Amino acid sequence: TKIPKIPITVTANSESKVYDGTALTNSGYTYTGTLLTGDQLYVTIVGSITNVGSVVNEITEVKVMNGSEDVTSKYKITTVNGTLTIKPKEVVVSADDKEKVYGDTDPAFTATVMGLVGDDTISYSISREPGENVGSYTITPAGDEVQGNYKVTYETGTLKITPKAVVVKAENKTKV
Repeated sequence: TKIPKIPITVTANSESKVYDGTALTNSGYTYTGTLLTGDQLYVTIVGSITNVGSVVNEITEVKVMNGSEDVTSKYKITTVNGTLTIKPKEVVVSADDKEKVYGDTDPAFTATVMGLVGDDTISYSISREPGENVGSYTITPAGDEVQGNYKVTYETGTLKITPKAVVVKAENKTKV
């Protein structure tokens, strides 16, 4: 009489995180079914991702050991792979407020970038609302919303044009 194999299902863990520049791996697993007394499950899982996206967290080997004896043949093993996912990190580009005196040339427009990891960079341009009269004008950073491992939002700043100081000098005159 053929002894039926014992059913075991091994499921690799799934995991996700926001991009941080480091690899995401997870060698964890769960299983359903019953191991015979003294039997131990050994599972090899390979899956690694560093940049935004998803990969399979794949079970490449399952062994059942009893001491030093491989007893895998006693089991009908089903494997279920997991998924590893890296989500985009939020980054904010904020135009820096600037000021100039009426009639002067515009200052260099800059922005503060918050949320990048390490030496990573993103691309953006900066422009301003047209106008040269005294008042406030919007400075606008712009670029792609999705850039590699980042989801970028843009915040405006203000260029303030102030009045030019006028010096009035009276001539000395004498009256006879």
